[in-house]
Amino acid sequence: MARILLIIFAACIASYGQQECKPEYSRWLRDSLSYTDQTSGIAFIGRSEDSSKLFLLADDIGDIYLLRISKTESYSLSKYSFSPEVSAILDKLPKKDFEEISYDRYTGEVYLSVEGNMPFPSATVGIYKAGFKNGDIRSMVIESLSKMEFTPEETFLENVKNNIGFEGICADENYFYLGLEGFQKGKFFGDSSIIYVADKKTLEIKYAVSTKTAGIGTVCGLYAEGGGSLWVMDRNAAKIFKIKITGNRIEKQYDCQVVSNIPGSGGQGYTMALESITLDDEGYLYCVDDPWRTFYIPGPDVLNTLDASAADNFKNYIPIIYKFRIIK
Repeated sequence: MARILLIIFAACIASYGQQECKPEYSRWLRDSLSYTDQTSGIAFIGRSEDSSKLFLLADDIGDIYLLRISKTESYSLSKYSFSPEVSAILDKLPKKDFEEISYDRYTGEVYLSVEGNMPFPSATVGIYKAGFKNGDIRSMVIESLSKMEFTPEETFLENVKNNIGFEGICADENYFYLGLEGFQKGKFFGDSSIIYVADKKTLEIKYAVSTKTAGIGTVCGLYAEGGGSLWVMDRNAAKIFKIKITGNRIEKQYDCQVVSNIPGSGGQGYTMALESITLDDEGYLYCVDDPWRTFYIPGPDVLNTLDASAADNFKNYIPIIYKFRIIK
């Protein structure tokens, strides 16, 4: 009975008003030759000449990928290389801990969030702007990485802790939105987080908006639709939120519960940790699971029900990507 209920819940997602979020699929984030590792960021950047959808992926072990999804939903992964100058910057980090990658469709810029690690406070924690060889995002070479100086610095760093930083970053026409993962006391996160709103031209933080009234506990992914409308991934609640930020006010417009679903299993669940969100040019939402290594691999009672390739994917900690259809 429990398995039947899980299949039913995996097939339908709660909705508010006129919107509904329905799952299209869950898939292993890999192609026939390679796969990502601890993917914590995804950003849709446009289309290729053959109309394939293009996404940037950030792994929190220090890798960046280009993901191509063809019209037939075939996946292809290519890893970016770093110039000697960028490698020198990354080599100074206590840990190459990439937590979010964001594409500003208004300017064409790409931003990367690096989390702070011991020794802490770390001067390396922050948001970096990435530059590509010949100015071409598809050159597969990241040629420059420059840290963005948000002010006041004490506000920007006030709630950053070791291994707790900005896991959601995005930009609309006028503002950057910097989402703090959350507040941690001991082993547990609190019931809310903060989204900082900063002027795009001056990088001055204008507002610090609490997510408590919207019911958002952790901000682990952000996508800006424009005009202050944001999609939020709350990892700990396994929920997607649609919100509107106006000044220092936040309004929840929509939320939906995401049910874990092992690809090809017919609704079998696992311990999920979604840490990113983006929207493509057709209105589909994509979320990526950053495997929590302590709990990601299911027990033998689940593994023994899966085919050999699925079990092997879990044992290699290959992330799972979700695609949702937004119905208005």
